[in-house]
Amino acid sequence: MLQDNAQIAREMYEELFTNCNTAVLDQYVDEDFVYINPMKAVRGRQQIADLVDAQRESFEGFHLQVDDFFVSGDRIAVQWTITGKHVRDFFGTPASGGSIRFSGVTIHKFLNGRSVEATGYSNMHEVFALSTGE
Repeated sequence: MLQDNAQIAREMYEELFTNCNTAVLDQYVDEDFVYINPMKAVRGRQQIADLVDAQRESFEGFHLQVDDFFVSGDRIAVQWTITGKHVRDFFGTPASGGSIRFSGVTIHKFLNGRSVEATGYSNMHEVFALSTGE
């Protein structure tokens, strides 16, 4: 099952962040999914779809590169880097118009072939502070 979860996670990131296909959330994410990150908690498939859409709309040329993958039991850690041009407000940070690049790690817990929870960490606020001069 470990290999299956790893493959599922890879496909999920490809569909959500490369293909911007939120229709696959039913397939990869539990209906009670919870994503905790420094900005706010995101609950359920619709809020995840809204987050993915907000990223795509806020960062022109949005690109999420999966840098590394770690599997341990029912947990999968995804190390990633996001690049783009900050053209719209994102989580209360006004658009800077500048290019951004930030990295992070999201740790997923899988159950029955679906991600049931995730915790994300990134240096996003540090990057936004630099891009806005604050």
